Amino acid sequence: MAFRLWAKRFDSSADAPLAVSDDAARAVAQALTVDLTARHREAPSGPRAVDLYPRARHPLRRLW
Repeated sequence: MAFRLWAKRFDSSADAPLAVSDDAARAVAQALTVDLTARHREAPSGPRAVDLYPRARHPLRRLW
């Protein structure tokens, strides 16, 4: 099974073909950057959520 996680279109003029590769490299690097503070905010807080969170993540990680 294949699916797309990220896509972006890059337009360039014929005069600057290498500029598109710079833009693409910059966009890929930005898309791969992890914001650790945002991930921390997603953490469960209640006792029931703390119990259910890893149980829900386990099947997701197996598919990934």
